[in-house]
Amino acid sequence: MKYVTLAFLFAITSAQAIAQTKPAAPNIKLAKPAAAGVATTITRGALPTPTIQSVILTWQQGCPAEENCQFNVYQCIQMTGACSLSDPSNWLLLNSQPLSALTFTDTTVGAGGQAYSYVVFAVANGETSPPSNEVTLNLPLSPGAPAALTASAP
Repeated sequence: MKYVTLAFLFAITSAQAIAQTKPAAPNIKLAKPAAAGVATTITRGALPTPTIQSVILTWQQGCPAEENCQFNVYQCIQMTGACSLSDPSNWLLLNSQPLSALTFTDTTVGAGGQAYSYVVFAVANGETSPPSNEVTLNLPLSPGAPAALTASAP
């Protein structure tokens, strides 16, 4: 597990990439051809599904308990260059309602090999805090598909 500890007000304290596969053992049966030149029959069972990625964010409470802070998590949606906090069009709100928890799992991320950036804002008593620090996480690449598969009859 990789945790990044940060010490700012409403600081995101960790970002963790989770890569999961949902493997199911392939059930492939090869029937020998009855004679030369007859095609081989392949019966397939359940095959594994592609890798699913997610990012887990955690942060520290930055306001007094009596303020009952909640949080909004934003992801940078700009594909090239750095996101600017001064341009709201660069950021997408990920949660539909303010969060009470100090953690959020982003399941909107795509395949690996991309960088994802996040900030968190606290909300209390109708007011919004300054943003947390920005954290960026590079998701690992999923394994590539095998190539040049061949089959031959003995």
